[in-house]
Amino acid sequence: MSTLTDNITKKAHQGNIVAIAQVLNSKLAHTAVQIRAVLVDGVLQLLCEATQPEQLDQFTLVPTIQSILESLSPRHIYRVRINSRITQPQQLLWIEDINRSPNTQLLWYENIFLKKPTFPQQISGIIQDSKLSAQKWNIPKTTTANLPQKEQQFYRGLVGGLIVSLAALIVSFGVYQWLNLPVSNSEETASTPVETPTPVPERPPSDTEKFAQAVRLAEEAAADGKMAQTAEEWSAIAEKWEKAAALMESVSSEFERYEIAQDRVSNYRLNSEAALQKAGQIE
Repeated sequence: MSTLTDNITKKAHQGNIVAIAQVLNSKLAHTAVQIRAVLVDGVLQLLCEATQPEQLDQFTLVPTIQSILESLSPRHIYRVRINSRITQPQQLLWIEDINRSPNTQLLWYENIFLKKPTFPQQISGIIQDSKLSAQKWNIPKTTTANLPQKEQQFYRGLVGGLIVSLAALIVSFGVYQWLNLPVSNSEETASTPVETPTPVPERPPSDTEKFAQAVRLAEEAAADGKMAQTAEEWSAIAEKWEKAAALMESVSSEFERYEIAQDRVSNYRLNSEAALQKAGQIE
């Protein structure tokens, strides 16, 4: 497996929507099914397109996609809606078209729920992340026997600190799991009910804030595109363009700059696709 493929898989595990779509398209390349992805209100929306209806067999495609996603275990993504339709000309606002008239736009759709990782799997993920962090430090492979005493103490302290930090993290997870175990009926009867304060809902960002954030992301992506050289850098740029497009797309029709925002959605998505093509050419 190439370094680029490894990086895309790791980003997909971290919840990167662009990377998730890349992995799904790679895994399903033999089926001639093309997949697009977008995150809407915490739900991963997937659009599966093919030229023939038989290529979009619901009873085959849904479990295959679910298996791929559960093997990736993307963080904080548990709800998925799989939409299916015959391939159509490029439509940048496909999610709006589907939501507006799903009965006429789709062959079928299905909602699925991904299994949450078990406690051992969470610990395994933490260990893997720790290994990746250690690799990024690029510590030279030098035996401590050949080092001066002060440097030996430094490396021993560094390794010891990593071990202690990892152990503390594992213990914290264990305590968290223990505290969340269901109590027996007798314990519930004996305990004194405690009123839980009503959480104050966070204020959703305004249309002005969404528009401004999208512009900032687009400016960053444009600046990064002048210096990008690797496939990984172009993939990151594609993700920024996609995020900027999603923000513009979420602006309400009452916003005074709504028409400008909708125009920029298509431009940003085209830029995202162009960046992905650059990444594919370098690979």
